Amino acid sequence: MNATTPRDKNKTRQDYGTPTAFFEKVNRALPMKWDLAANEENRKCHNFIDESANSLAVPWAPLDPRNWLWLNPPFKNISPWAVKCLGEKGLGANIVMLTPASVGSNWFRTAVWEQALVVFLNGRLTFEGETKPYPKDCMISIFSNKIMPGVMIWDWRKDPLFKGTALGR
Repeated sequence: MNATTPRDKNKTRQDYGTPTAFFEKVNRALPMKWDLAANEENRKCHNFIDESANSLAVPWAPLDPRNWLWLNPPFKNISPWAVKCLGEKGLGANIVMLTPASVGSNWFRTAVWEQALVVFLNGRLTFEGETKPYPKDCMISIFSNKIMPGVMIWDWRKDPLFKGTALGR
């Protein structure tokens, strides 16, 4: 079962937990204190916003202006999340959003392209609780006034994020 295979006619899984090894590599480069769309079982940060708190209605920029915010949104409808990231970036938030690499989608064109640093992941992710890799390529979009929009490819299994760049540590 994967996100593109319905469990029944009207449902797909929307609570994929970010792989810990992957998150740790991102977190090493961009320290995160909040998980913006999580639950107690799949959160990656001590602080998190769950579905009952309606993350899309919560102001993100004031949560932790010095650190980064992590977002692995439900993949069924990414558009409102991408738009929210762009708006919160304008208010000073620093957000890393994990999504399928859906470069032909409207949300990518309007809220991500030339607005965020797009990091295409070389190496498929196997989400927590799954035995097979997710069937689509993924990317992270980095929304921040501290980092210029652009595009890069990252072999997350081998290299630290930003290796060989001015942002590399």
